[in-house]
Amino acid sequence: MRQAKRRLGVGRAGESVVEAYEMHLFRDEGFLVEEYRGQGTLLDLVNVCRAEGGAMDELLCVFFTVELFRTVEALHGKGIIHGDLKADNVLVRFDSTPESSWSAQYLRNGSDGWSSKGITLIDFGRGIDMKVFRPDVQFIADWKTSEADCAEMREMRPWTYQIDYHGLAGVVHSMLFGKYLETVAERGATLGAGATKTYRIRESLKRYWQTELWSEVFDLLLNPLMHLDREEGKKLPVLTGMRELRKKMEDYLETNCEKGVGLKAQIRRMEAAIRDRKK
Repeated sequence: MRQAKRRLGVGRAGESVVEAYEMHLFRDEGFLVEEYRGQGTLLDLVNVCRAEGGAMDELLCVFFTVELFRTVEALHGKGIIHGDLKADNVLVRFDSTPESSWSAQYLRNGSDGWSSKGITLIDFGRGIDMKVFRPDVQFIADWKTSEADCAEMREMRPWTYQIDYHGLAGVVHSMLFGKYLETVAERGATLGAGATKTYRIRESLKRYWQTELWSEVFDLLLNPLMHLDREEGKKLPVLTGMRELRKKMEDYLETNCEKGVGLKAQIRRMEAAIRDRKK
């Protein structure tokens, strides 16, 4: 965690990784002292929305997806894989902001109060520092896999950054649908040994959603190896693909942030729901 903070430096991505203060290791147990964030996880927010009879509002989903993309993109750019991305490892980061200094107009650069609203990644226990390996390193999973693991792991193929992309797809899916991700494999046009499979989500996107945007998000995250043409060295991580998608989502937020009750009001509602749960 400290290595991640050090490499990310001062900025919004760095603020989205939990602060680790001390580590005390003994023969029988260990104590990791981290900053306290008492607003719960993204999974808690998903459950709040489900308790109210549905999934999270799409505008709020786009907001959190942007925050996640920015953070994961920055970590991968510095050679760090989180390794265990799921909704209960993403803390909500709603720092208190006076009403007067927080604009209702979403601003991607974080000004006018927007940098104080976001996420914090925790639990780097399965993290990987790619800089301690050879540049061409790949891994093979040696555990019993499940739907929570990326396709490469489930099929005993080598992987690196795919572990985080699949995890990220799972988090986005749980926000949009209020349930865990299930994927469907589709054979590519080629047959034989070189045949490729593409993966898509089992659920259908709702017609009134930004279907094109979400289709691109899931396609990139579930099939990153199909999107290497514009990446440096034509290899992972898919930093260009993530950045371009994040910009599209930021464009959408800046244009539509005041639709319905508005993004700011949605966040305020979530803040209130978190406070009520703690009582």
